Amino acid sequence: MKIENNKFQVNQIECTIPTGSILGALLYLIYVNDIAKSSNENILSFADDIYLYLSDSNIENLFSNANIQFNKLYEWFCVNLLSVTPNKTKLTILKSPK
Repeated sequence: MKIENNKFQVNQIECTIPTGSILGALLYLIYVNDIAKSSNENILSFADDIYLYLSDSNIENLFSNANIQFNKLYEWFCVNLLSVTPNKTKLTILKSPK
């Protein structure tokens, strides 16, 4: 590669961050810092867990909105070259006793 009459050799760097390291946690937080912008609903994260909170008095509307938000999150994950682990992904529905 050449920039302003200077020649540079381009090499691919392949490395990993050790699991459980402080640097790994920091890089993860920096990497996913903008995930809340992918949805117009409440998104909370703790460590490497991400929670999407939705509410509606109508269950059909709730499911419809959930699918819309899941698709937005899916697009964010694709753009950021991340994937979701299906067997660690849960949907919980909480209902008032009334």
